[in-house]
Amino acid sequence: MIKKKDANSTGLQFADLCARPIGRNHLDFNNSERKLNRAFEVLKLKFYCKGGRLNVGNNYLNYGLNILPENKIQKAEEP
Repeated sequence: MIKKKDANSTGLQFADLCARPIGRNHLDFNNSERKLNRAFEVLKLKFYCKGGRLNVGNNYLNYGLNILPENKIQKAEEP
């Protein structure tokens, strides 16, 4: 669904605030000059984790955070 810019939706603003730090963290993951992403550090505590509440902030990939499409970058680099 695409909304016009004049529709100032709180839900869309919240989605934008969450999506950007997650995207930056994923794109900069293998970058040697990676900077601390404070917004993502806060968000990762909110993801569902493999160990539940006892493992907050760890093992959230493919449980509370799914990156789609899967393996797109790896397939491009394979010979």
